[in-house]
Amino acid sequence: MTNLQAATTILNAILHSCTHLCLITGPAIIVLALTCNTVIAADTQSPTAAQTTSPPVHYNLTHYCGESDSMGNQYIDKLIELAFSYHSATVSIETLGNRCSHAREKKLLEEGRSDIFWAATTKEFEDTLIAIRIPIFRGLLGHRIAIIPREHQGKYANVTTMEQVKKLTIGQGLAWTDARILKANGFNVTESADVENLYRMLLANRFDLFLRGVMEPWDEVNQHPELPLAVEENLMFIYRMPAYLFVSPKKPDVAAIIENGLWQALEDGSFDKVLINDPVFKEALQKLNAKKRTIFYLDNPLLLDTAPVDDPRLWLDVTTLNAAAN
Repeated sequence: MTNLQAATTILNAILHSCTHLCLITGPAIIVLALTCNTVIAADTQSPTAAQTTSPPVHYNLTHYCGESDSMGNQYIDKLIELAFSYHSATVSIETLGNRCSHAREKKLLEEGRSDIFWAATTKEFEDTLIAIRIPIFRGLLGHRIAIIPREHQGKYANVTTMEQVKKLTIGQGLAWTDARILKANGFNVTESADVENLYRMLLANRFDLFLRGVMEPWDEVNQHPELPLAVEENLMFIYRMPAYLFVSPKKPDVAAIIENGLWQALEDGSFDKVLINDPVFKEALQKLNAKKRTIFYLDNPLLLDTAPVDDPRLWLDVTTLNAAAN
């Protein structure tokens, strides 16, 4: 019989010997509780040899969609590995490289065929997936800069009013949160389910601006040297749009480890080190030249009540961004 079983037997015997529970005095109950706690503690602190030699739990996580060498996926992998570093469990991440819409990714996570993905949050995502409500880019994904045809550089230098900018057509991914936000703000939006197709549509003048998060456009232009693309130098759009890590509902243990680890990383500064030291993000800050851009602030009517907008630890604003860029 284990110590825990013995303690339980003693407790049951005492309770059954009493006609009424009230006959057991308060101090007696306290002493009994302390005794049981001591016995239970002794029992739990005496693991078998097999328990002490058990290896840590290892998680093999699959990211079904996206390229493993994309800036977003590489950064996310670093954050997940950082989160696991605060836990005894270990992790490996496999990115399969398939092209998927966000709707497809959502379905794959629901089915358990994929374990993780990141995206700007939506009610649909949060209703069916496990959302880790820590903005992974500290809100900077909502600072949007355009990719344009190289020959159009300078074309928008005199665009300074909302009336002027709303005459432009903006390209976005099909069902992206950004597309819905821009439409809600009165913009004409052209969508495609294939990101690569958006570059071709842009060069064919199907739309004027392909808006990307502030850390994305230079890396994407560099990845397409065969295309005459450029990062537009005069405009920036800003709206509050948290991007989260989403975990399959079939992996709540993984979600708990990641969330706990990321909060610890935020507290000790490791989270920001991963972000600021990311080479793609560094390049973006160096080239942003935010002070010379005309900034258009947009509303996000899709922002959920669950968004941690009042927690300053989780956000970088444009003032901080400007300071970091100079």
